[in-house]
Amino acid sequence: MKKTGSLDSFRFLACFLVISIHTSIFVSYNPTLDFIFTRIIARVAVPFFLMVTGYFSLREDVPTKKISHLFMKILKEYGWLILLYLPLNIYGKHFANFQVMDYFKAILIDGTFYHLWYFPSLFLGVWITWYLMKFFQEKAVFWITFCLYLIGLGGDSYYGIVSQIPNLKQFYDGIFLVFEYTRNGIFYMPLFLFLGSYLSKHSLMKQKASSLIFLVSMGLMIGEGLLLHQYGLQRHDAMYLTLPIVMVCLFSILLTLNVKPSIEKRYESRVIYYIHPWMIVVVRFLAKALHQTPLLVQQSLIFYLLVCVLSYIFAKQMYQIHERGSVCKEHGLKLAKKA
Repeated sequence: MKKTGSLDSFRFLACFLVISIHTSIFVSYNPTLDFIFTRIIARVAVPFFLMVTGYFSLREDVPTKKISHLFMKILKEYGWLILLYLPLNIYGKHFANFQVMDYFKAILIDGTFYHLWYFPSLFLGVWITWYLMKFFQEKAVFWITFCLYLIGLGGDSYYGIVSQIPNLKQFYDGIFLVFEYTRNGIFYMPLFLFLGSYLSKHSLMKQKASSLIFLVSMGLMIGEGLLLHQYGLQRHDAMYLTLPIVMVCLFSILLTLNVKPSIEKRYESRVIYYIHPWMIVVVRFLAKALHQTPLLVQQSLIFYLLVCVLSYIFAKQMYQIHERGSVCKEHGLKLAKKA
């Protein structure tokens, strides 16, 4: 069986790319460099998470029971995270002017905190992708999900162009009445979930070809992002035309690396993603208490590193607690069997 530890390793790295987006790692030194790194290169992180989910969990022959288990796992984690970030929402008066429908929209569509959009979108994206794979052939699923992605592009990096066309502007304005962004479970996630699933069954390129095309496509994506940014065309910057090519090549390269899987990295990656916004708040609070905000927060690289270190320490501690709990549970079961 092929080892997939490279996916665990890059998932671990991708969490720190997400933190770089939320802390703007280079903004106090060079805003253009920060944009290239956080708004273009680091945008590979979330599609990678999606492709991993597709790779391991989505196939047309996956039984309904397994998909139901995945849905329940997403909902359970999302429920706990809503509670975890409730204090910050209350402190920041995020819900101050909310009407009843705003609560439903936040919970079911946009997420109750800025990184929690991922969970309702993932739930919807998995559901859409799985049903498409059940009822259509792979080629049709690709084109359907790719067309959805193209529609999403129009409401994301290319909104400044499509909004010049009255009918299209009206169409996207209608979408934005329901969704905050087109980076969601309908337009953004299905393509990457499908690509991950597809690569679990098919080998597209050898390592050298993947590496070459990856470098070229990444260069093109950087150029694409800078051009769109220069002309102020982006409503958001999560989706690029060249991003799917970059992701297929990146994922293909990783699959050629025969690395032993790491449950520890897998566990810690999830915790780092979950907890890092709390650590951003903690660092800001400590910096203010110590009267060191100019050094610890306004120096963006130092701010980024502190958030990363605290998030990693917390994740490491949680993994150790989890492991001790697993050992105790296993020991208890053995004692129960002997009795």
